[in-house]
Formats: sequence, C-alpha cells, structure tokens
Amino acid sequence: MSICCRPPELCSGANRGAFAPLPTCQGGTVAVYRRLAIVSVSCTAVLGACSGDSSPSSAPLAPAAVAEFQVSDASGGATIQAANQWTALAGLPVARAYTVTAAANGKLYTIGGADQTVIYNTVTEYDPVGNSWTTKAPMPVALDSQLGATPLGAFIYVPGGWDGNVYQMLLLKYDPVANVWTTGAPMPIPGACGGSVAIGGLLYVAIGCDFGGVAGKLLRYDPVANSWAPLPSAPGTHSGGTVFGLNGLLYWDNGTSGTGVDVYNPTTNVWTSAPAHLITRVAHTSAALNGVPISVGGYDVGSILNSSEYLDERGGSWFPRTNMLVPAGSASSAVLNGELYLVGGNGVANVSLSTLQKYTPGDYWLTATSMPTPRGHLSAASINGAVYAIGGRLPSSTTPVATNEQYLPATSTWNTLAPLPSARWGAAAAAVGGKVYVIGGFSGDTINSATSTVYEFTPGTNTWATKAPTPTPIGFASAAIVQGAIFVSVGTDGTTFDGKKVYRYDPAGNTWSVIANSPGVHSQGVAAGIAQYFVAIGGGGSGVVRRDLNAYNTTTSAWVTGPQSPSALLGASGAAIGSRVYIVTGSAGGTYVGTVSVFDGVGRLWSSRTAAPEALAFTASAVTSGQLLTVGGFRQNGTATGAARTYVP
Repeated sequence: MSICCRPPELCSGANRGAFAPLPTCQGGTVAVYRRLAIVSVSCTAVLGACSGDSSPSSAPLAPAAVAEFQVSDASGGATIQAANQWTALAGLPVARAYTVTAAANGKLYTIGGADQTVIYNTVTEYDPVGNSWTTKAPMPVALDSQLGATPLGAFIYVPGGWDGNVYQMLLLKYDPVANVWTTGAPMPIPGACGGSVAIGGLLYVAIGCDFGGVAGKLLRYDPVANSWAPLPSAPGTHSGGTVFGLNGLLYWDNGTSGTGVDVYNPTTNVWTSAPAHLITRVAHTSAALNGVPISVGGYDVGSILNSSEYLDERGGSWFPRTNMLVPAGSASSAVLNGELYLVGGNGVANVSLSTLQKYTPGDYWLTATSMPTPRGHLSAASINGAVYAIGGRLPSSTTPVATNEQYLPATSTWNTLAPLPSARWGAAAAAVGGKVYVIGGFSGDTINSATSTVYEFTPGTNTWATKAPTPTPIGFASAAIVQGAIFVSVGTDGTTFDGKKVYRYDPAGNTWSVIANSPGVHSQGVAAGIAQYFVAIGGGGSGVVRRDLNAYNTTTSAWVTGPQSPSALLGASGAAIGSRVYIVTGSAGGTYVGTVSVFDGVGRLWSSRTAAPEALAFTASAVTSGQLLTVGGFRQNGTATGAARTYVP
C-alpha cells in the first residue's frame, strides 16, 4: 500500500521528501521434599519450604557440534528461515519515493513515484525467484502519491494521485498478464495521500489530501457496475497515513492525526478506533502480515524512522519489531508469500532510495481469550487444532481439580467439557490418534499421592475411559509422541524425585513398557518428539535444577546427549514445532521468568527469542496450527492466571 506526504505544500522539513543449582534445604530435608503444598512462591512445588535461593549469571552455551545427536534428516535438507528479520534484495532500477506497490501472480509491481525533480510513469515488476526487476508498460500519465495499488480480479486498480500540479480523479487499471493499462469510471472527487483495499469484491478508497487540504474521505467503487459511492469520512484526517484490510475491515493507520488508527466496517458502515501506535508515524507503510497488523518506517516529527511495530489486537497494544536495514519514509509495500516487501522511499537527507527490503515475520506473542478457570500445574494437548486444558490446581489449595476446557483458535473461544473422572494436578498429557491421554499426576499434596491412572479422552463423544495403568505411580512427568507411541519421562514414582525412569505407552495395544533410564533427572522438565528422538530437557530432582538435554533414539534404543539449555528451569512448558523445541516461562532459581529458548534439532543449537508478556511458572503448552499456545500457570506472588497466549515462531 502507498503512503505519502505530498504535494509539497503539505510537507515541511524532513517530512518532505541459565542458573546454578538450587540450595539444599537446611533441616527436615526428607519431610520438606515429601511435601508438595507450597508452590507458587518457591522455586518448585517439590521444594515448597526452600526459598531464597540464589543464582549466578548463566553459563555459556554448550558447543553445538554434538555428534551423538543428529536429526538433520528431519528437515530434508531444508534451510530454516530466521524470524523477525530484514533482508536486502535487488534494488529498484530507478530510485524513487511516493510509489505504490501491489503483489499479483507471485510478483511485485511498483508504479509511478517521484524523486526530488521528476514524477514518473514507470512500472517495474519484481520477480522474487530471480531477485530481479523488469520494466513493464508505463502508466498513461506520470503520477505519485496515488491512492494505493490494489489487486481485484484480473486488474491492479490505481486511483487518484498527484501529477505535480493537480490532484487526480483518474481510476487506472493495469492488467499484469497482458501488460496493458485501461481506465475505469473516474472518482467523483480528486485526491491523493491515502490508500485503497479490496473487501468483498469492492474497492474502498481512502483520500488523505485534496484541494481542501487534508481530507479523511472514503469512497467505494463497484468494478462490475463501474460506479462510485461516497461513504462516511474517517474520524481522523490521516494525510500521510496508510491503508490496509484485515478480517473484512478497513484500517486507516496514523498520519497527520497522530498515533491513531481508525477502522471502517463495511457491513455496519461505522468507524471505530484501534489501539494507538507506540509513536507517531507519518509517511510510513502498513500491512496485515499473516493476519497481524505491522507498521514500518516513516517520520516522527521530522525524524526519519527505521523502526517497526506490530499490533496484538486482543491485547490492545503495539509492540516493537526489528529495525529496518535502511530508514525510509514515503516508501510503498506489499505482502507476498507471507513476507513484507518495502520498496524505495526517501532516506536520510531526503535522498530518494532504490532499496528493496524484505521483512520475514515471526517470533512474537498474541493474546488469546483467557481460560475460564485460572489454574497452574495443568496439562494440555492438541487435536485437530483444538487445545484441551485439563486438571491442575488452584493457587490457595492443595486440592486438584478435574476441569477440562477446550480452546478453539479459529474463534478464540473456550468450551467446558466432561471433567476428568478423578481430579489430578502435575499430570502428563499427550494426544495421538484423535484422543487425549492424561497420565498419572497427584491426587493430594504429598509425594505418595502420585497416581498410576491413565485416562483417555475422546473429544467427539466428550467421554473418558480408563486405560492400562503406568508401571509405577507418576507425578511431575512430561510426555511426547514419537512414531505413534507416547514416551513419558517420569518425574517421581511416588518415592523419589531423583529418578530417571522412562516409560513407553502403545495406544493401539494399551500396553506399557519400560525403556532404558535417562542419563539425567527431568522432574518438571519439558519433553518433545523430534523425528525418531524422544527429547527430555531441563527440570531436576530434589535439590538440583538442570540444563541437561537427553534424547532417546527410538531406532537404536540408545540415549544420546545434546547441548545444554541456556538456563536451568523448573516448571517450564513447551513442545516441538517441526525440528525445533520451544521452551517458555518457568522458575529459574526461584524467580519466575518469561524467557523463550529454542533448540534447533537440525543445527543442534540453542537460541533465545522474544520473552512472553508475563513471567510465569507451571503453565501448560500445546501446538496448534504451527504455533505454541500457553495456558494458565502461577505468578511469582502466588496467584493463578487463566491467561492464554500464542507464540508465533
């Protein structure tokens, strides 16, 4: 979409143009370790009476080249794309700003624009496969600051603009296949400095400036009838703002009205407001990138910007993103193959740019609808995109709950389903074959309240069944699916927190088997499946929280060791997405954190990502649609939360 600060009389100045082990409790050690009641303000539910532990700075990451752990075959040799990153690509043949850009047929089309002396009718096509530009048929007239370039049907529609002397009423239509320009019915009024978007087969055109100065006017064009209709003007004027569409709504973003975002609903014919930006942006560019609004570049009180930000709509806030490579105002942009391409613009000292900067999104958090029942130490699993949050316990009680709540990401809604046959907290959960399995867990607040019960939930019938019990009681375990079987790293067997037992469950045969012990203790750790590996990370025993990564190769029936995690965490949650394991939140030396660490099973490397919005421990996580949903948990002050948040890798 195009943004501008034109013509000259509307512009001025630059606008123109990881941690040590927990301490050992002193006195009454055995009794303390067997008591589970005090959870939320301590380093771990197991060490309820151990508080005040300290931690030095995290140790350096272990070397990545661990020959024993090799899962490169999981990616098929594909390159893992970094997230939240800008990349420089082949530049425009002619440097210019005030252009408009559209994506059509897998390519970009940048149209018109101007430098400091010339207004162009140039049209250039960018091929992302060849990273190259080609000159196409020019516009019938040289223009800049047009009201967007919007694909609709077979055409790219380019309304309005500025020819250096007057605002235009033109509606130009470009056929990218035939490489031919034609015209549609002219707009009823002239204008520029805005944008356009297609919604429901109609073209909505927002005019930011006209002969009266700044405008804020909205028009609708029907391509079938070839006719125009006026619509209610925006609350703000938005000259130098930008326009994009999302979920059937038109967003008019920022501009001369400040940090405001006005939203038009074509169904109700009513304007409302979206959350304000972190900073004022004029002559910037915005887009809905994979369903998330992003705003980049522009000017703030005369200063050119290289910053960017995204909107968490349900959370009601904008958050910063990685800075652009080159600051730019009065640029244009389009979304192609899930990435944002920023074209040209004016740079420092108002120099016209030929740059093409591509933004790859990811590594951000979105707010989901909160879970109806706030709780921690719950279990979660996903089937067909739906996430099931099961069991857990309330903050001021040692009594577990049997609550079973279903989250539907498409509508961000929760449903209450049939409860567990018997209340549990600290259970493991996994989903396979369209069913959820809840394994073990505590029925009370002592170590010997760990259970061996296995419950199977069938969402289609909303019913529970009891399956074969585990070989020993289980609590604080973690589970993952590997090659159709459920592997469980046993946290406690009801007698000790220092065990290394691992069990395998065959859902088809309803049978359990014991596999070789893990090299390390992973009570309240995170488990994941990567290719043929069952991976257990972090957690600890009765006195030590670890950074160990141990992986069981189901093909060779042997354990191997990978690089240690960046920090020692207890009560973290996480899961594998592809060949990466994402670990979020947890207790680090008694301090609850929001950190996000990622283990890349292909490169065998750890990295850190954008932290969660809140420091929590004892949350639950499940993967849905390639994203990680985290639910519930305890805060440092002992309260429980029902918060649900989605991490987009």
